[in-house]
Amino acid sequence: MEQYEDAYFALLMYEVAEQEGARLERINKELQDDPKAAVPEQIDRKCIKAIDRHFARQRRGGYWRTAKHMFTHVAVVVTVMVMMFTTAFALSPDFRASALNLLITFEEQYTQLTMNGNATGGNTSQTENSAPYDFTATYFEHLEVGWIPEGFTCTRNDYDSSALFEDSAGQFFSINRADGHGTLNVDTEDADSVVNITVNGINGIQVLKDGRIHSVLSDLEHGLFIQLRTSSGISTEIHQRILENIKYIA
Repeated sequence: MEQYEDAYFALLMYEVAEQEGARLERINKELQDDPKAAVPEQIDRKCIKAIDRHFARQRRGGYWRTAKHMFTHVAVVVTVMVMMFTTAFALSPDFRASALNLLITFEEQYTQLTMNGNATGGNTSQTENSAPYDFTATYFEHLEVGWIPEGFTCTRNDYDSSALFEDSAGQFFSINRADGHGTLNVDTEDADSVVNITVNGINGIQVLKDGRIHSVLSDLEHGLFIQLRTSSGISTEIHQRILENIKYIA
């Protein structure tokens, strides 16, 4: 029955995709024939600037010309994105569950993550932590910080909300826990890169900006946003190891 339902749903979505694709192709042709539908020059410059940063180290002439040409007609980009989303939504049960439970909205200055009501909530208590600042301290009620780089100590802890760790050289990293019933805004304006990540089976995004790394995991099962920020002096490998050792505990 599960295979039948998945197959039936995929067939329905395939028909929807065909109809939607035909409609978008018509709109795309109308936009291409309409000189007033061109992308505004200001937005075009910002998009090209973002592409320029991304390919700064590995740009090839052909890639650059292709990328700039893509922005001449915004409808082409919209059509491809909608079709890719529709196909993935139809064929992947895991993708359907994730898409329905997590809404990601891309704005010019930030990216907003929102969990819907199907995600379960965690404990939101916010009391001061009286434990000493050392490697064995409990910083969050249901999150275990399993690994702290050598030389770092906790210099500030708002219990079950955030913890800041610093070393003698001025490098630092912070861990934040946010309740999934609200929305979370992530600074992605002029970021060097924004990529999807999966850590310990939890999906999220990772932002590289000015040498700093900001990772956000969306724990849909427990209704939590888990954030890790590391300063520019901390390597990607150390950031990844810290992130992999932040785990939910009952």
